[in-house]
Amino acid sequence: LHTALGVSTPNITLADFLHHRVESIEDVVIDTGIPNLGLISGAHDFLTAANLKYFQKTRLLNRISKIEADFILLDIGAGISFNIVDFFLLAEVGLLVAIPEPSSIEGAYRFLKMSFYRHLWSGLKGEKNTRFIVEQAMDQKNRLGIRTPFDLLEAVERIDGAAGQRLKDLASSFRPRLIVNQIRFPEDQRLGPSMASVCRKHLGVDIDCLGFINYDDGVWQANRRKRPFMVTRPDSGTAKSFDRTASRLISLFESTTACTDG
Repeated sequence: LHTALGVSTPNITLADFLHHRVESIEDVVIDTGIPNLGLISGAHDFLTAANLKYFQKTRLLNRISKIEADFILLDIGAGISFNIVDFFLLAEVGLLVAIPEPSSIEGAYRFLKMSFYRHLWSGLKGEKNTRFIVEQAMDQKNRLGIRTPFDLLEAVERIDGAAGQRLKDLASSFRPRLIVNQIRFPEDQRLGPSMASVCRKHLGVDIDCLGFINYDDGVWQANRRKRPFMVTRPDSGTAKSFDRTASRLISLFESTTACTDG
């Protein structure tokens, strides 16, 4: 991220907070040169961040949520480790980015499934028996014969009707959003509705597609120059698709705040 923003390799990064070289997470926020945009860099933190200990993760999650900012974007990368999934679930809006390629689509589906199970597991604190069944469901070849979230809900409901209802309530509160990136052809735009349909059918999860970002050679050209694309090509069609998607994302936060305040 710091390279894409044209910032020199930071002298202070997330690792300094994780290892208590600084006590406040605000101390590792660096200036990007873009008004109102700060960056917490993970430039030197790959091995550390990928293997966070429980207490480090808990401390980081707590401190991130208290940063004074209008919006906090967590770029958590790919994968389905519990650390990555937990950061995704921390967000008020969990945003998944996929491109119209089979490996990306498969990876996105696997991530959504793991996140869904982890969301259920995390919401069942103190319910050991139900948590155990959810843990079993995370293994596709589990001995309980649970292959889909529908199987999981049925299995829990057979054992404990009240726990089954709590699980259904948790399931309905899982609402990730999707952005389809690098659209090259008109038919690529069907990926969003198609993924939504598959997730509804096989996971029982509703996902909203917030927008489509057109493929543009100017993006990698800007990256080669270490300049943000939105700064170098603000009037391009792709920049406008970024703007439209960002507007929809902001409206989600505004509606969430309005509901909370009400």
